[in-house]
Amino acid sequence: MINPSLRGRLRAASWCALWLFAAVVPQCAAQTASPPASTVPTPTSAVPYYSPSLISPVLRQQFIALGTRLQTPGNEQIRMTGSLTDLNGTVPVQVVIQNGGNLNLTWVGTSSVPLTFNGTTAAGVTPVVSQEGLLESFVDDLPDTLMGSVAQGMGLRLLGQRFQDSSGGACDFYDVPSLGQANKRTTQIAKRYCFDSRTFLRSA
Repeated sequence: MINPSLRGRLRAASWCALWLFAAVVPQCAAQTASPPASTVPTPTSAVPYYSPSLISPVLRQQFIALGTRLQTPGNEQIRMTGSLTDLNGTVPVQVVIQNGGNLNLTWVGTSSVPLTFNGTTAAGVTPVVSQEGLLESFVDDLPDTLMGSVAQGMGLRLLGQRFQDSSGGACDFYDVPSLGQANKRTTQIAKRYCFDSRTFLRSA
């Protein structure tokens, strides 16, 4: 779900398998294949894994399309290097995401404290609106987070399939109630997800 207060879209060549669309950055283009040195903070709980049988049948193909990283040990982390653009300009960043919503976002070449999230607590970025927007994009809006919520019993609603999008492709829409993992809320909101009807990967 796009944060209405922050506009833009995040794209990276190395992220195509996940189709991560961000609320706060218009684009993030991969610059190098070298893995960043940053690591995620120590998680507050064990890394979760889920069986496809825990996923609602209407979302199971999308779960399988993500590969086995949510199912079996060995590929818990995604490491990315790119550039992050916002209203203040463009800076190089290194991002590490780990199953369970753990995050380390490092600003390369600056003295800024990395943005981290250990599954419970965030630290590192001010002002608050910037921190909330980044956490929304890199934790709460990830397909991984959606699948984990559904596997743990969160309901979802299939709105429809094969809706034509602006690129000429087709999209399946789902609404999922959420209290937020990184940005906690006291009342549920409905997050709307679009998955490509052909590849079953997240597209918006």
